[in-house]
Amino acid sequence: MLQQEACKQVPNLPLEILVAQTQGQIGYMIESAIDEALMDILKTSGNY
Repeated sequence: MLQQEACKQVPNLPLEILVAQTQGQIGYMIESAIDEALMDILKTSGNY
């Protein structure tokens, strides 16, 4: 929503689109954190 307020030349997106974008970003962050943690575990266990 902040991005939309910053630029008045682009039409506003519907709220459901903004919610979907937010959910996708959160999912990506969770997946990245889990992947990093698993890689650390594998490195310390010597299985990588």
